[in-house]
Amino acid sequence: MTSLRSILPDFIGKFSTGSRRPVELWSMWACLLTLASFWPIPNGFLPFHRNFLIFIILILTAANCFKTTGLCGDILRPIKGVIWPLFLLSIWLLVSGLFFSGKGLIYAELYNGKWLRALETGWIGLAILPILIPAQSTLRPVDILWGLLCFMWLVVFVQFADTFINAIQIHGIPWQFTRIAYSRMELSVHVNMVLSFLAAEMALRIALGRRWLPVSMPVLAIMLLICFLTGLQLATRNATVGMVGTILSIMVLVLVFRFKDWSLLKIIGSCVIGVTILIGVLTISFDSDSRWKSLLATVPYSLDTQHNKFWLNNTTYPLPKLKDGSGVDVSNYERLAWFKVGWGIVAKEPLGIGIASDNFHRLVEKYYQEPSTTSQSHSGLLNFTLAAGIPGLILWLCIIGYLLKRGWVCFYRHKKTAGLFLIMFVFGFAVRSIFDDVLRDHMLEIFFFFSALLLALCEREVSSDSGEEHVKRCGETM
Repeated sequence: MTSLRSILPDFIGKFSTGSRRPVELWSMWACLLTLASFWPIPNGFLPFHRNFLIFIILILTAANCFKTTGLCGDILRPIKGVIWPLFLLSIWLLVSGLFFSGKGLIYAELYNGKWLRALETGWIGLAILPILIPAQSTLRPVDILWGLLCFMWLVVFVQFADTFINAIQIHGIPWQFTRIAYSRMELSVHVNMVLSFLAAEMALRIALGRRWLPVSMPVLAIMLLICFLTGLQLATRNATVGMVGTILSIMVLVLVFRFKDWSLLKIIGSCVIGVTILIGVLTISFDSDSRWKSLLATVPYSLDTQHNKFWLNNTTYPLPKLKDGSGVDVSNYERLAWFKVGWGIVAKEPLGIGIASDNFHRLVEKYYQEPSTTSQSHSGLLNFTLAAGIPGLILWLCIIGYLLKRGWVCFYRHKKTAGLFLIMFVFGFAVRSIFDDVLRDHMLEIFFFFSALLLALCEREVSSDSGEEHVKRCGETM
């Protein structure tokens, strides 16, 4: 068991042992850990641009591919089942943008920054295991994941510590407060990503009585608790929904795997503990975020987009009022109204108009023929569909479906933990993309990176298991 003091030296020490690693591999490892700790922080807050680290890692992976025969094939093997949908989606995004965006060749720059960059981080996620872990190494693939996860968690800890210090100064909890990210929504996405990994490990230990990440139970519990507290402090409703889903996932997994082994009293006790935590999370969120209280009452006003047009232009049209005379909550009202309007526009632009941050704004002005104060729709899936059209949406859902299927087969058929991690990570991010604009920028980069890394982990664990069974069968026939 590792202690909190030995978390970082553990995987760094393993990286140092075994076969001697050249300086470029140390450089790659250092860049990866640095990127993991700075990924959600705006470039303006940093002494360098995040793309600088990505560029260095890309050069190092390319150099290793050139000098190692067959390495490129090993890197691409985990995505062989989804490489065609990914290729077609990439081509379609380029074609739709060049022909329908109205931006001409300038679109190529947008395409590079908003899509190719995400593909590059996906390539990095596939490449780091075969490059960083040579034969006869004491470093395991999961140690790479754990190292990156530790540095991602440092962002959560910094937010937690900053909030704690601020709470002492103001003598209260600074809800929705952050100084280290562009917005609390973007930081909450990062928190939920880390939370999904830690929760998967906790569920694994409770449900199956085995561990995967090299961390002791007390340290795991502390890291998980800080993620929950930080997520609640950010008071982002969709992040809270994600936390509720995580708690329910753990409860279901534990009950499925422990139902036959545990006594009735132990099962009831576990359910009581889970429900208590669930009620606590919901209560804190409901009390700290007043928007929950008027959500249902706002729905009819949001759906009546013809008569209530505050969503279109908040300087020309009045804010709708509830029956008690108070104004609707702007966030509740606009999100649902934009969601309805956006999918109506998709029906008029089924081929998409290419990736851009102002697609929703421009299309609203085009079809409603008046100046608009709308920004983007606040739905990542809707924004992506406006960019890629119905063909792109179908291809994206095929990619998400493949990731979930691969995780399911890896965990439930082959009993490999990497599959559980892949399921919880991809499912949580995919659901979040319906309600928040997460399919962009560094959030999409992180998704591609960890999806690819977990796919590579699934491939390694399943291949290793198949190899051991083959050796065993050969031994029995000799």
